[in-house]
Amino acid sequence: MKTGSLIFFVALSCGAIWTMKRIATSFASASVSTALAAPKAAAPKVTASQGAAPVTTNPVVSPATSWDFKWKPAKGEVAPTVEVSPLKYGKTWAYSVEIDDGPASTLSVVAPLLEGFSFTDAPPGIAGGKARPFVGGAAIFLLRFDTGNSTLLSADDAKKLRERGWGMLNHSYWHSGVHWDRALSNKPADWRRELFWSQSLWPALLGEGRAATHLVYPNGDPGYRDYTAEFGLQSASRVGGSSPRRADDKAVWLDLDRNYLDEGAWAKENNALSGLPDSPKAGDFIIDFTHGIDAPGSVNFQRWQTRLEHIAGKWGAQGDDSLWCAPTDAVVNYARAAKAARVSAKAGGVHVDFPPDLPGSALTLHLKGLAPSAKLVAPQGGNLFRSGDEAWITTPTLGQVGAKPPAKLKCVFRGPLGDVKLDAPHKIAGIRVLQSGDTGKDWKLSLQLIGKNGETTELVRPEKATLGAQWGSWLLFPAMPDREAITAQEIHAPTNRALSQMEVWALDE
Repeated sequence: MKTGSLIFFVALSCGAIWTMKRIATSFASASVSTALAAPKAAAPKVTASQGAAPVTTNPVVSPATSWDFKWKPAKGEVAPTVEVSPLKYGKTWAYSVEIDDGPASTLSVVAPLLEGFSFTDAPPGIAGGKARPFVGGAAIFLLRFDTGNSTLLSADDAKKLRERGWGMLNHSYWHSGVHWDRALSNKPADWRRELFWSQSLWPALLGEGRAATHLVYPNGDPGYRDYTAEFGLQSASRVGGSSPRRADDKAVWLDLDRNYLDEGAWAKENNALSGLPDSPKAGDFIIDFTHGIDAPGSVNFQRWQTRLEHIAGKWGAQGDDSLWCAPTDAVVNYARAAKAARVSAKAGGVHVDFPPDLPGSALTLHLKGLAPSAKLVAPQGGNLFRSGDEAWITTPTLGQVGAKPPAKLKCVFRGPLGDVKLDAPHKIAGIRVLQSGDTGKDWKLSLQLIGKNGETTELVRPEKATLGAQWGSWLLFPAMPDREAITAQEIHAPTNRALSQMEVWALDE
């Protein structure tokens, strides 16, 4: 393996542990039942019979906070009017699908199913648009991500989903928080620890250098809401959210509502179109949610087909083409940027000032009053549609996609659990250990950090040292954010055959 490839692999794979006493209750809930299952064969792949080909190219990104589009003005040409369309491509309403807890079937079943349906990148009523597949967002909690458990998404799976246009949504690190039981509820330190670690590790594990902007509340716990802004999260969703189903000023971005489509509840309701409006209004935003879609041929799969055929047939490429289907974070980031961006026009050009404090997004500009002789050419990384004196111009992605992480971390060691001497002293933020099996009822984990002068700091609290049995968990034992990072060059740890890997995460200063 080449050096560059090795560095990329380590950076992609690494991440840091503290396990919560309450987590067993959370893991027993329906929301994580797939994560605890023993490994099994992947669900059969679905072959889409219609719709668009997957999006496999990365968007052209301009980190600049201003953008210009120019053409040669005709003699006597006056400036057109220009505004930012409320939704991308000039669409009138938006639709998202969220798959919680990162089941492997997100890639093998859900993505191919959605790709069988499409909308176009043209404004409603304008011909010539390119078909775009339906896509969704994978809500992942990092404890169970990329563990070798074949029932769950791997890093390679997540990369493939991103290449197909999917979004990666933060679902916390430990999936803790039970808001309906006071005895099991989180405390402020627990919420902050969840968001600090999920957002700090996100750039290396899932975010391609940046943290997430959308949170799916673990167990639907809205208690996280007061801590989202501190950690760069712009929006959040749950079943029973307080937000009107809108993508405009009426929206409550940190409490977006979504349709509950897990099979048990949905089958009882026996309505494939549950939660869908008869006639979506301009600015509507509908989010469907499930923990997974069953294999092709199942009743659940057929119900999803009926639902998606209805949506695409009425409002997608085969209908009035008013729909924009995108991951939740993409819809929110576009809507917020569109509201805050400033645009101006003159004869021969338009200018955009993109808000630097918001996550990056493309924008669709709507121009009116163009001179018949004005010849406009689509921008690189965007598109252009024209009808008479009107034009819709979609820009490349402007600004920085994602959020700044709360701490910049690097993985300074990844290898077998045991005694380790690092290349130099590092400020250790936390250590992750991959568990795949039973450590034994009497065995206890210890992670001792040895300082320059021989001082020893134990990362594992006594009540967390007995691990028991788990298959596929990246246990995280943190120093931060409860205390400062601990400067050390050596780590002492006992070995156990159920603990195959250790990752040491340090501040990247």
